[in-house]
Amino acid sequence: MIFIRAGNYTKFGERYGQDLFDLAEEAVDKIKDQGLDLGKIQALVVGNMLAQQLSHQSQLGAILAYRLGLKVPAIRTEAACASGGTAVWTAIKLIQSGQFSDILVIGAEKMTDYPTKVITRALSTAGYNYSDVAFQISFPATYAIYANYWLDQGWIDKKTLFHIAAKNHYYASLNPQAQFQNQINYQIYRQANLVAYPLNLFDCSPISDGAAALWLSNKPGPKSIRLIGAKLATGPNSPHFNPELNGLPASRKAARKLYRQAKIKAGDIDLVELHDCFTIAEAMAVVDLGLMEKKDLARFYSYYWQKKKPPQGKPVINSSGGLKACGHPIGATGVKQVAEIYLQLSRQAGRRQIKKANIGLSHNVGGSGGTVFLSLWKKYQGGQNE
Repeated sequence: MIFIRAGNYTKFGERYGQDLFDLAEEAVDKIKDQGLDLGKIQALVVGNMLAQQLSHQSQLGAILAYRLGLKVPAIRTEAACASGGTAVWTAIKLIQSGQFSDILVIGAEKMTDYPTKVITRALSTAGYNYSDVAFQISFPATYAIYANYWLDQGWIDKKTLFHIAAKNHYYASLNPQAQFQNQINYQIYRQANLVAYPLNLFDCSPISDGAAALWLSNKPGPKSIRLIGAKLATGPNSPHFNPELNGLPASRKAARKLYRQAKIKAGDIDLVELHDCFTIAEAMAVVDLGLMEKKDLARFYSYYWQKKKPPQGKPVINSSGGLKACGHPIGATGVKQVAEIYLQLSRQAGRRQIKKANIGLSHNVGGSGGTVFLSLWKKYQGGQNE
């Protein structure tokens, strides 16, 4: 078995005056407060996308190991916006290999010190070289292609996109670690600047700084959750090579395999931290993950926004505020998603605590579907009712 014994994340947002390593160490300090014993750590895995381009630094594993006083194997993983998820996946596989029992996972990114055009150029390297990058199609433009297609097909409308954004801002208002803790209404949403039609500012995740950390172990601790499944999948990394445009094939493929592995159904999931880099991405994800059908989106999100909770039998989605409102420091996101699930299932989530949540799903996407990491976690009861 694999357990999370500690997990948490820093405040996301504009963290001026702190560098990438400061943020990573802050995340580790937060899980020290939850009981992390660095003396037990046998390996370090760091998820990060942009340090080599922005900070001219690529040896994150070795440097963080040194700064933390760890004399252990240390590596960095990179898979665009799924860099954090692949760090978690790598740690899982290392423990499953039998060679390591306890691994520290860190996801970190420092972005806000750089002009938007520099960040946009750096992020574009996650696109497909001969189409997206060559024609300078940004990620907002990429997801606008999906949004326009879904609008044209009648699968979604602008009001539903607003409900997705507003729901995530509501949860972020309960999360002291979130970048945006303000709620929004439809008037504010409608007046926001257009980014890439039909997506406006409130449809898009922000540029963020932040870090997250996890202690993975083959032994449980006082407040542990248990891994019940994890899958990593690849697929078309651009809508140009995804003729269906009805979602991300890698998400669908990984979800089917994951549910079979864990021997559960989508309806058994209580909590989902999914990759809402754009509001349309959340709509695509809930369908890809089998949580609902396209025809149910408008009713589901309208109810969710009005009642501030999902309909009975449906999971809570992005209790952290998601990428949209909690923030999206690229390499930290996939680790933070799992950390949020840990906080929820171990009953340490404060004002945003979801009652009776027992099974949580993380969904982390790299590029526009090139890499997808999914993981399923269950509240651990010391072997009882497992």
